[in-house]
Amino acid sequence: MQFQKKKLRLPFQKLEQTRQNGEQNLQPLPQQKKFDVIISSNPSLPEIAEPVSRMFPEQKFIFLDAAVSGNKNMAAVSYNQKEQAYLSGYIAGLFSKTKRVGLIAAQEYPVMNEVLMPCFAKGASDAVPETVCDFRIVGNWYDASKGAEITKAMAFSGTDVILPICGGASRGVISAAKELGIHLVWFDENAFSKAPGTIISSCLVLQKKAAKETALDYLNGKILWGQTRTVGFSDGYIEFVRDDPLYESSVSPSIREKMDVLIESLSESN
Repeated sequence: MQFQKKKLRLPFQKLEQTRQNGEQNLQPLPQQKKFDVIISSNPSLPEIAEPVSRMFPEQKFIFLDAAVSGNKNMAAVSYNQKEQAYLSGYIAGLFSKTKRVGLIAAQEYPVMNEVLMPCFAKGASDAVPETVCDFRIVGNWYDASKGAEITKAMAFSGTDVILPICGGASRGVISAAKELGIHLVWFDENAFSKAPGTIISSCLVLQKKAAKETALDYLNGKILWGQTRTVGFSDGYIEFVRDDPLYESSVSPSIREKMDVLIESLSESN
């Protein structure tokens, strides 16, 4: 990392989490007493970290793309994912020919169950009334074979536009979607080039920007512990990609116009 032209050499350890082994994998980090702060972008980690935090009350945690409340050893940055999920659902609803869209999640966690899935479903049904949402779980963030299996099952049940939020398992979702000729909407990055013609939208969050600013806030003693800072469209952290040629070639002008109207209305409301 480079902050203010000064390189900081910080101890770093990468950890991959699943709900099944999460607490066991996380616990060794504070046990080492080497890290002043543990930072994660796994949205399911705050729940896993709660018991670990009680065991190691001196350890600080910062979570990106997540939410916390009350624990003075934790802080979080949350994106206004109501907007992000709603936009993705809206274009999925407009694009679907079967009035059946889907969301494949790696795991169930509060933000997924209370924000992402319901807002995605609402966006789809607001776009085209009576559109329904099929919701399924991989069980981890890496199983591409399971991702493909779920995608095929959803497609065979009539789902023709899917939002995958399942990490590495999304590779299987893409493969199956291309094979079956169904379409995907994407979260958190511009992914059109991953599967041109299959991925019809990308609603991204500027995670690098949030990570840099949060790290600087920590180094400068500005973190609000026990709280979640929520940022969104008006703060410049969420963007629905409209200028990519693959978006223009994959989505009809009439759907793009409807998305433009919706995006402008969200910008004005903020």
